[in-house]
Amino acid sequence: MTKLTHFQLVDILVLIGMIIVVGIMIATVAFGDELEISKAWCQSMGGEAEFRLHDNARVDCLLSLYAVEVEYTNKWYESIGQSLYYAMMTERKPGILFIRKKGDSIHKARIDRFMKVHKEFKVWWIDGGE
Repeated sequence: MTKLTHFQLVDILVLIGMIIVVGIMIATVAFGDELEISKAWCQSMGGEAEFRLHDNARVDCLLSLYAVEVEYTNKWYESIGQSLYYAMMTERKPGILFIRKKGDSIHKARIDRFMKVHKEFKVWWIDGGE
């Protein structure tokens, strides 16, 4: 097994640090838009944004009748489970605000197909993102 020199270890640690910083920056850009859209939409609907449950889960928008998960359409399958959980925990109905990106017709079609069968969900749409 080859031993690394002090300088090689420092180089590796710097590289790992740079990778972490870039990852955080990418996540901030990706989730920043979703969070901004979520908060603005929630406020326009008269809801409470970022409502925390007793288990520290976070409902994106709590309305009087709905617990709303806000998600991009490409993660539609994840939003279903989250909205069901939030609805159960808040004794509200499940709701999802889908953020539709340009050219995202495949996910829209899948969501429409799912919602025809599962009418217990309230769905809203908003355009956003590239």
